[in-house]
Amino acid sequence: GGFGGIVTAVLRGTLDDATEIRIDAKNRDGAPVTYNIRSVPAVRPQWDVTTLDSPAPGLILLTPTQLVGATTTGPAMLYILDETGKLVYYARTPFDPTDFDRVTLPNGLVRYTYLMQDAPLDWSKWPIEPATAYVMDDHFRPLQTIRLAPSGSHDAFGLDVHEFRLLDDDHWISESYLSQTVTNVPGYATSTVVDAVVQEVSAGSVLFDWGTTSVPALYTQSTDGNDFTDAKTPYADYTHLNSVEIDPANGNLVVSLRHDDEILELDRATGAIVWTLGGAGDEFGLAPADRFSHQHHVRFVAPNDLTMFDNGNADQVTKLREYQLDPVGHTAQVVAAVTVDGHYSSAMGSFQKYAGRYFVGSVEREIPPPD
Repeated sequence: GGFGGIVTAVLRGTLDDATEIRIDAKNRDGAPVTYNIRSVPAVRPQWDVTTLDSPAPGLILLTPTQLVGATTTGPAMLYILDETGKLVYYARTPFDPTDFDRVTLPNGLVRYTYLMQDAPLDWSKWPIEPATAYVMDDHFRPLQTIRLAPSGSHDAFGLDVHEFRLLDDDHWISESYLSQTVTNVPGYATSTVVDAVVQEVSAGSVLFDWGTTSVPALYTQSTDGNDFTDAKTPYADYTHLNSVEIDPANGNLVVSLRHDDEILELDRATGAIVWTLGGAGDEFGLAPADRFSHQHHVRFVAPNDLTMFDNGNADQVTKLREYQLDPVGHTAQVVAAVTVDGHYSSAMGSFQKYAGRYFVGSVEREIPPPD
């Protein structure tokens, strides 16, 4: 409602590098009002706005990571920018965060969530590096931390850094990577593999818990990370789960497996595979030109209308893909296959479709881990 008078704040010292001051005042009705002013840190990830041509209004949530060689360096940050590139919010975190998201709950309350590893990046353990999901309120105040809950097939553990989906304050879907020694890999007596787990928890109860090692076909359908002799790494990362989505048509879960070049729909009650799109297990008859590889960020924009960030590792051409699916007749019509400005993003990436536009986040050049 504005001030009833003039508030004068005297700053003793300087307001320069990541300084915060608090102003307590009253509005024109006499109600207390608190204002917090924070200066931007001098050392932070930098960016340039190269084009500004009537962008759609909205907020951009970022978790910029700085890589030198195969090591992360510089401060780890959460960023929110407006559509012009102006910094609206920042917070420094102990380690590099991922999957910064703004969620509106069914009751209308706003939450912010992000994932963060429990320790600095260690390529010798990759990709099993336990992480925690952090939940904040609409003023970025911490509310809770979340990890993988124990179930009949595994103990409690950390989460994976790819994606966390908050459905309500006591209801979420998470991903995790576990090391498992299995005996069901064709041609191998035993193998140590990454079991990629999808779990749904509500009101403290585990409603759904599914792991990739329960589907032996995924071993032979893998196109990457499938050295089951353990010759190169501690475990074979043969699926590399990287996103989970809810099918608006039926409430089932749809997961993206990067190293199988496949997208699976899972029955949310039984965990059974309902259909497979892409890869060696494709059930939709995709033509060679319509196939994707090492994809990320699978989303529904409408019932049976699926989008993905197709990294395109097979031919080193990255595309924004959209398919209209007929899950009963097992056909897929290509709605869009847009090249990302000629760039090739070999890892990570996302895109959103809204109001006839695409909002794309991509990695133009990957710095691989050391052999």
